[in-house]
Amino acid sequence: NLGDLEAGKIVKGHVVLWKDIGPIIQLAPGVNGLCPILQLTDINPQGGEGKSSLLRLKKRFAKGKKVKCRVLCVSEERRRLILTAKKSLVKSALPTVKSYDDVTPGDMCVGFVSKVNEWGLLIEFYNNTQGLLHRSNLKLSKNDSISDMYHKGQVLKCCVVSCDPSKRQIQLTLAIHAPESEKQTKGFRLLKEKFPIGSLVDGVVVSLQEDLRRKSTSEGDEKGTPPTATHSESKKYSLLVRIVKSAKNSANDAKNSENGKDSEESDHQGIISAPHLSDDPDHANKLLRIYRAEGTKLASLLVLGYDNRKGKVCLSAKPSLLAAARRSELPTSSSAALEGSRIQGYIKSVVKFGVFVGGLGNFNALSPLKMLSDDYISDPSKHFSEGQSVSALVKSVSDMEKDTGKGGKRITVSLRASETPPTRRETRLAARSWFREHQLILEHIAKRQARKDKRPSVDWTRFGYGRLVLGKITKVTASGVFLELDKAHGISGVALKSNAPKVSSLKPGTTVRCRVLDVDPSKRIVDVGLSDELVAKPDEIKKEGGKIKGWACTEAAVARESKDILRAASGVEKGSTVSGRVILVKKGYVVVAATITAPPKKAKNKKKKSNNA
Repeated sequence: NLGDLEAGKIVKGHVVLWKDIGPIIQLAPGVNGLCPILQLTDINPQGGEGKSSLLRLKKRFAKGKKVKCRVLCVSEERRRLILTAKKSLVKSALPTVKSYDDVTPGDMCVGFVSKVNEWGLLIEFYNNTQGLLHRSNLKLSKNDSISDMYHKGQVLKCCVVSCDPSKRQIQLTLAIHAPESEKQTKGFRLLKEKFPIGSLVDGVVVSLQEDLRRKSTSEGDEKGTPPTATHSESKKYSLLVRIVKSAKNSANDAKNSENGKDSEESDHQGIISAPHLSDDPDHANKLLRIYRAEGTKLASLLVLGYDNRKGKVCLSAKPSLLAAARRSELPTSSSAALEGSRIQGYIKSVVKFGVFVGGLGNFNALSPLKMLSDDYISDPSKHFSEGQSVSALVKSVSDMEKDTGKGGKRITVSLRASETPPTRRETRLAARSWFREHQLILEHIAKRQARKDKRPSVDWTRFGYGRLVLGKITKVTASGVFLELDKAHGISGVALKSNAPKVSSLKPGTTVRCRVLDVDPSKRIVDVGLSDELVAKPDEIKKEGGKIKGWACTEAAVARESKDILRAASGVEKGSTVSGRVILVKKGYVVVAATITAPPKKAKNKKKKSNNA
């Protein structure tokens, strides 16, 4: 209903009726809003083409067409709802001005011209909030006519010069004419003080943003100058996050503990681009679909820097960057990088002669073609993408002033695998974060699929890695065996020939013991193994001379032996080395069968027993 709407909110609906003043858009049953003709497009519909322009608008916004728009003003008492479909307003990332109390001198804002006079322009924002853009701030000559330069409904980006809420007055100037001191608003300065670069924060997702992807027209140079000029190429996605509290981190722990508080509420917003949700590019795109729901809580986000144009904090959830930040191993500027040091970062941009590596703040380093790989690479775009996590070795640090006339350091880094081999700590972190994200994605897909198919939810802990389960053979082929593991929930099992060597002796309808190797909840398929090595204890195989006969195919026996397997796995120490063999290859990972020693039971068994875990 109208009570759920507020000025500035993005909504979607469809055209139900056309009136002389504009189309009526239905957002929900019984909730209709008017979108005036002047608010349909950024182009002046009352321009030189006249009726033909109006006919095109009626065709574009014909009855039944879906429309994405913003709420200009809403009044529940008067049952009045005015909308705008101007792309420059709908897609604007600047804060919405809904009252005279929302602005301070120096704030950047977007509005549209509601009145044109020779003394200036009247700019309207949301909820009928208006500001004055005087002729003197338009930088026009005496002979220029304002009406020839600007038209009613035109969208302008402005900077607040002064405001007086008591008199309901706002003085504006064009953003391109605003001095730098005015652009650095008080709120933006507080943003930097409140959320310093390198600190950790928590956030709540506000919305999914669809932006135009920028591609460099000036690709920098091989001397280390980053790209500057840009043009629109394609779309990219990011999450708009409201920062709700400061997470505990090394920089703020002491200060927070002194003040007696660990978190702080905030109305500031941050942006997380899709590649910064994970170190794995494939996972990042899938996690974006999971986290995009409004209200999703995200813990421990790293402050990378600030978006001066949007006035927001740039955040990252990459595990590699978070771990490096907690160890204070991320350089905050180019001057902090030391030759021979190893740094964790991400790809800022890909150019013909190499890639630029970013870190915290304004840190920027160049990895030229010859340092990208141990093998020759002619086209970096085929091997690297923006936002990709990398580990780099600083090869040289020199002054840029000699070559460019500008201050700062020029940093050259190497991404060769031979010079940046992963450490044990990095390997553990990568494996732990990858499987945690992998499990989260599978669970999300399974829940979504269950809702779609209207099936009951499944307790997937029954099919944990390495567990023993019972299965009924349904089909035997030359490539493997198909089984029925849970008929009620439609869960099937697949055993490849390599993990079911006695395929010829297996018959449909037989109940057998299976070892869970991998699970795909989205398809409700479990990869299992049927070989003696996987379904029986090694000491049992030894007793029977390599042949197992008559083992218990009961739920109780399988559950009991699964507990023994888990107990054996719990005795493995992190960092210890075990031997094993690959029994299953999946996209991004492999399943390995390793023989380990189980810890002895306290009272019953004194001898150590081994299990395949």
